[in-house]
Amino acid sequence: VERKFDKKEILVYNAKKEDIEGLTTFKGLVKYKKEKGSSILLIPSHPFYFTKQCIGDKLEEYIDLFDGIEWCHLYTWFINPNKKAKKISEKHDLPLIGSSDAHHFFQIGHTYALIGVRDANNITIEEVFSAVRSKKIKLVTKPLNSLTLLKIILWVIKTHLNRLGNKSKNYWGE
Repeated sequence: VERKFDKKEILVYNAKKEDIEGLTTFKGLVKYKKEKGSSILLIPSHPFYFTKQCIGDKLEEYIDLFDGIEWCHLYTWFINPNKKAKKISEKHDLPLIGSSDAHHFFQIGHTYALIGVRDANNITIEEVFSAVRSKKIKLVTKPLNSLTLLKIILWVIKTHLNRLGNKSKNYWGE
């Protein structure tokens, strides 16, 4: 699930809804990670993109909290906010995790991660998490073409205009 902590988006894998519902700060997330240990996986979402929800420069302040760093699909050959994420992942010896952050099918397939496991037919969450932490993971990515980028930009504009017109509903229309 993607949740906000101190208004910054973090991917939390294998968490129970009831365990993280009340968590809203990094301080709480640090405590939760200590309690759950290796049974959860934490990845900062699109850390250096151009929105206030991105962790940005706070990433290094909380670097020990994370098991990897997201490489987001939303980039082109001329604009790539992932470059800073790559530098920090190398500096702190963390894997880059490819993610589509998809809201539509056309966004899938540009960026993803291949994870090295013994038997893909009998895979466990623990094995996936272990593979990520031991960097048995391969980032597969290609920049978006202009048409796909335009579709995403138009979708974002439409979504934000819809939100402005209906303040009573949250992101998912609830």
